[in-house]
Amino acid sequence: KGCVTTLIEAFLAVKRRLDSGQPLGGTLVLALTSEEETAGDGLGILRPALEPIDAAIVGEPTGLVPMVAQRGLLILRGTARGRGGHPANVATMTPDNAIMAAARDIARLDEFDWGPEHPLLGKCHAHVTMINGGVARNVVPDTCEFFIDVRTTPLESHDALHERLAGHLSCELKIHSKRLVPVQTDASEPIVRAVLRALPNAQPSGSRAMSDMVFLAGVPTVKIGPGESQRSHTANEYILPEELQAGAAAYEGIVTEFFAAARNSMVVTGEPVPPGGTP
Repeated sequence: KGCVTTLIEAFLAVKRRLDSGQPLGGTLVLALTSEEETAGDGLGILRPALEPIDAAIVGEPTGLVPMVAQRGLLILRGTARGRGGHPANVATMTPDNAIMAAARDIARLDEFDWGPEHPLLGKCHAHVTMINGGVARNVVPDTCEFFIDVRTTPLESHDALHERLAGHLSCELKIHSKRLVPVQTDASEPIVRAVLRALPNAQPSGSRAMSDMVFLAGVPTVKIGPGESQRSHTANEYILPEELQAGAAAYEGIVTEFFAAARNSMVVTGEPVPPGGTP
């Protein structure tokens, strides 16, 4: 909500400058979307109507630290299978406890090579978040299912990581969800350079949290905004007035720097410079 407020204020400030005759040299689009933390049907559906997109800013509370990389989320479903039976009948049969088989595979996760360390995001890591097995207290279970929440980096695709992990474990391992891919914007992109000119003391960083940045994969994007991420989803979530003011000024400065560089580039290359702009 704080980022929405400051993005609107910056958008209106740019419009006032256009109305006074100051050129922009491009098109600025403000897209306020919902459902980023649920189905992703906001920007995920709206994006085709906004294209072509040369660059983007995603409003999230980052303390105005520019986030140029973001982790992805890969959810895997493991299924261990065994042989059911009565726990007392070990003399006549050897039951194969699926829960124990799943436990052995879960322990193997600590031995797995999660890949190289990303310079901004660190290493990929995973947690078992759900486990389900057994039908009764006196029946050896023949099936046990567990879910692995994997926070990924741009250094390895979801498919490649799944294939490696499936070869490391004994159970059946399938992809439950892989659509939330990790993303990264190169520091040489004009939008990153514009952010750093507008905020000369800022240092590009990486974000552990998900955002609409994932639905802009392939578009040079920076996630940045006023407020602190540590306050998010807390009982007394808040943002300070001075943080809102700084956020609006930062967004306006980024827009100004981005389009100024684009106009200068057109002049150098001899391309026609658009006379105005559309907010």
